[in-house]
Amino acid sequence: ARVIDVGAEYKGYYSDITRTIPASGRYSERQAQLYNIVLNAQVVSIGTLRHGVTFGIVREATERILLQGLLELNLLTGDLDDIYNSGVMSLFLVHSISHGVGLDVHDRLPAPLNNVFILEAGMAIAMESGIYFYRHDIEEARSNPDIAPFLNFDEVLNWISIAGGGFDVEWGNSCRRCCCNNTNWIQENLLLEKVTEEVFTSKLEA
Repeated sequence: ARVIDVGAEYKGYYSDITRTIPASGRYSERQAQLYNIVLNAQVVSIGTLRHGVTFGIVREATERILLQGLLELNLLTGDLDDIYNSGVMSLFLVHSISHGVGLDVHDRLPAPLNNVFILEAGMAIAMESGIYFYRHDIEEARSNPDIAPFLNFDEVLNWISIAGGGFDVEWGNSCRRCCCNNTNWIQENLLLEKVTEEVFTSKLEA
């Protein structure tokens, strides 16, 4: 799989769009499982964007969906609350789930985007869910007593060959008072396969 991170610009305004596409033209069953976990977390995070909501609520909702997905894939073991509180998410999600967009791909917001940051109507932010597999960090986690008990190390290491570096989904959003404006994500993995197949076909015919 290949991660494509695009800083899109239109009439002086920027957004940030990231997708993970199958290098072969088709997701394997396991790649599709992982992609859909990340996509589901993205959908949930966007659904929490409301005027007056603190960013900590958005972050926790997103991370819990990602962790639940890793539990269902048997990469993690234990109680979801305990897993969340252990901080193991930082092993798989190595960047912030959001940043400002607008006049730049990474635009400044009125204050740091931390857990107490309060969203306001009209703010433009990119939401970015992801799951990553870095062998060095995973091996180091064996000696971390806070997170090691929740990790099925053999299973996690197996996923490195399946997922490569990881899977990432990101797009820009405008925060509203009642809902958040965003793109249609229904069966997005199937759309990406179709686009990839068309690109491969056009190159073969050229």
